[in-house]
Amino acid sequence: MTLNKIETDEEIRFNHKYNPNGIYPGAFVDVCIGQTYAATVRSLTLDIKNKKIYANLINREKNLPVTVDVADCKITVASTR
Repeated sequence: MTLNKIETDEEIRFNHKYNPNGIYPGAFVDVCIGQTYAATVRSLTLDIKNKKIYANLINREKNLPVTVDVADCKITVASTR
């Protein structure tokens, strides 16, 4: 009997070429888009047309973007997988 690892959509997005920083759901990240702030990644969304992956974030502060390009995110030291 042969067992094959089944990759979920989230794992496929984690290993995707448009995700250079290896961002994954649940990661604590520093987002740098003119200003730097900390957030938690809630989910990832693949935009095939624009060739980008977007991170949907959970923020503690209001008036900050909740959807950003994963290229603008860096995983913090506190987040390990």
